[in-house]
Amino acid sequence: MVQNSEIYKYNPFISLMKLDLYDKKLLYYLDIDSRSSLRSLGKKVRLSKNAVNNRLKKLMSKGVIRQAYSVLNVKKLGYSYFKIYFKLQDTTEEKEKEIIDYFVKNTPSLWINTWDGRYDLMVGILAKSVDSFYEILNTSINKFRKHFQSYDIYIVINAPHFKKDYLIDEVNESNMEEFGGIYDTVNLDKIDEKILRILSTNARIQLVDLAKEINTTIDVARYRVKKFKETGILQGHRILIDYAKLGYQLYKVLITTQNMDEETEKKMITYSAMQPNVADIIIKGIGPWNIELQIDAKNNQDFHKIFKGFKDHFKDVIKNHETMTMVKEYKMNYYPF
Repeated sequence: MVQNSEIYKYNPFISLMKLDLYDKKLLYYLDIDSRSSLRSLGKKVRLSKNAVNNRLKKLMSKGVIRQAYSVLNVKKLGYSYFKIYFKLQDTTEEKEKEIIDYFVKNTPSLWINTWDGRYDLMVGILAKSVDSFYEILNTSINKFRKHFQSYDIYIVINAPHFKKDYLIDEVNESNMEEFGGIYDTVNLDKIDEKILRILSTNARIQLVDLAKEINTTIDVARYRVKKFKETGILQGHRILIDYAKLGYQLYKVLITTQNMDEETEKKMITYSAMQPNVADIIIKGIGPWNIELQIDAKNNQDFHKIFKGFKDHFKDVIKNHETMTMVKEYKMNYYPF
């Protein structure tokens, strides 16, 4: 049984929260490193430590920041990332909740959300082998068979993530994080596992509190966290944002390509990094499509303008595409074990 996780809901009908530039900068820098100290954040946004603390508490109490989480290089831990896209049928609101609750609480799921478009539900599963993934998939299908009209599987190979430059109207391709690649696996002991389990959903926990939770000393906790960074297991610390309260909608574009090569992949990554509203691009994957592009836009018109630029830039490579919009976000956990 996987450790239970709180369900985080994304509500597109919620009222907007009025944010000033200080709030937006605070969100921006927290999404780059959510473990940053109040003093460090204060220097970056040019506010006092107390002012930053008050704003942070307000953003959390209002639900703009729903979670501070750590991004792990799961491949170094021996895991692959399998995304299952389901088309549902014959479901009530209660049945859909039951299905989502099952995946949240009973599977090693990294990311879970619902969508409008070709698919209704996406469940991202971490598994150490195809056989392990098959068992998880087969069990879920047997449990809810009559409610799954169809499903597709997409295996993530390489997925660069970018800073949310649109929050502060800047463009900068640095601080890019990559999910995937080929790495040597790292063995973990029980203390390592406990630390990663905590950091994965509570990135801002203080070292003294982390040490207490795992029943060790602060020096041991500090050393282990430092080791995770040095070995590349810890790739970064980000925040889960309720984008609706900022006036944004998440769009996912499923792209089928032609004439794709390594040079074009690099150009796509560079181009995407320079677009403020492009959140990430899965540049390598195995499934019915080749690439997944996520764009955070204020509305459909804004999205179409941004994606048109992408299409025009790579018109010789993009064969076809489909677009979906996120409805609700239920879980983000890079160590759901």
